[in-house]
Amino acid sequence: MSLKKLKLTDEVLAPSWSIKISYSGPTPSAAIDIIKEIAKRRFRVSSKFWFEDKFLFVDIGDNYELHAVWSAKNKFDRYSKYNFKLQFDMNEGKKTKSGSFTLAVKPTIETSFSYRNFLQRAFYKIFMRMFYYEQRRKYMEEMKQWVQDFKNDLLDAFGTNAHEILEGV
Repeated sequence: MSLKKLKLTDEVLAPSWSIKISYSGPTPSAAIDIIKEIAKRRFRVSSKFWFEDKFLFVDIGDNYELHAVWSAKNKFDRYSKYNFKLQFDMNEGKKTKSGSFTLAVKPTIETSFSYRNFLQRAFYKIFMRMFYYEQRRKYMEEMKQWVQDFKNDLLDAFGTNAHEILEGV
């Protein structure tokens, strides 16, 4: 009999799903290394759990464009793991070496239980609601703090040229 999985995914920053940071100023391409270093430190992941999902460099005319997506994954415990997806879009002038970038950060928590039959599934649902729910809430609060610390570190690193994009305001 094969194992089935019961998966629960939580958007940590719901209802907005992500935070966005915008920068406009000199050498936005230097931000790549800064963002990676701060993200690895704040999201507590090593290079082993850091992935480059997309890296598209476009050289057209007088501008460079870069579109990148990075993700970081790690475990909290046996049942829960967290994922961070960072989407980076940059424009930089070849001659002026100035431009802008936008960074979006989307964290999620995924909780999964393996079961073989309906009795185990029922047990995990009861376990989840009665005992593990509070632990997941603690993980979500911890991740919200990680994202706030990451955002503050980025805003400090890029100074007055960076700001958070507030959506729906």
